[in-house]
Amino acid sequence: MAEEIKVIGVTVENVNYDEFKATLDRYYDKFARLIKTYKAKDDTIAKLSDEVTKYRGGFALSIVKPLCVSLISLREDCRKTLANIEKYCKDVESVVRYSDYLLSDVDEFMSTYGLIYGEDGFILNGKKLSDCVSRKAASVCDEEQNCESIESNSENVDEGEQSEACGKESYSFNTLLSEIDYGRERMEQLLTDCAKADENLDRYVKLAASIEENYTDAMLLPLYREIANFYEKLKDNVEDVKQRINEGNLVQSYSSSVSLVIDETWKLLIMAGVTVEHDISDSYDMRTNKIVKIVNCDDEKLDRTVAVRHTDCYLFDGKILYPSKVDVYKYVPKKVEE
Repeated sequence: MAEEIKVIGVTVENVNYDEFKATLDRYYDKFARLIKTYKAKDDTIAKLSDEVTKYRGGFALSIVKPLCVSLISLREDCRKTLANIEKYCKDVESVVRYSDYLLSDVDEFMSTYGLIYGEDGFILNGKKLSDCVSRKAASVCDEEQNCESIESNSENVDEGEQSEACGKESYSFNTLLSEIDYGRERMEQLLTDCAKADENLDRYVKLAASIEENYTDAMLLPLYREIANFYEKLKDNVEDVKQRINEGNLVQSYSSSVSLVIDETWKLLIMAGVTVEHDISDSYDMRTNKIVKIVNCDDEKLDRTVAVRHTDCYLFDGKILYPSKVDVYKYVPKKVEE
């Protein structure tokens, strides 16, 4: 039996230091795991915060904006062409060539978003457009059970064991080991609870991504199908132009193709939720207008008014998506001759 020396109520005895060291190593290893667990949880929470920020910042706009900007660019190019239509209609060959260019531009626009026209019809990202359906949003499975498990598991370690050990008036080394083992068990339970909480957080991250995919499909697939219809209309129009064109209807023939693109892109933008402002005040508004050129004038009443409006103004949910490009008058007083 080990010789016992009483010092301030603490029993000193022969100790298995290898066992003691192994116990402490396990104890601090749990601390290291706990730190890693909290770091992983912080990363997961950051992902969720990014998702929330995205929704607050205009989730619908983030989905359709790239497509709408491309449609606007295509529409405005055609409006510019229509305003100067005569220079593209020198002869039959010119009209046929520019008509093919126009169809090619729409083809290139579609391919940017994975929509390809071929022998088998329209293919979207490698799959027939007619077979494309919205991806289903996932669900958070066993959410309530997981939460209940976390709450109940945190109470699994018997508090009586700790109170029994702490209640002793004198302490031996074995008592200290028991205390460490008890702390280790509590630490393991905390780690388990944190891991399950992280699993739930991770589920919400995946759910947010799944919902985004579902809404993306729900918003974009109808637009892609309408774009496919638009392309077929233009293709038929160009073929008709090639058959009917002659020296007497050059402008009319090419105008019909260009106008079709302008009208169809306008319909697509409205379908996507974009508002097209055609008639805006002549006063320069820095919120809705973007200056292309300053035009000097000597009429003070014209100062800061629009001289030429090159494009329409496009808005989404009241926010400027594409400002109207304008030339603006600047009043410059006449020099008084001496």
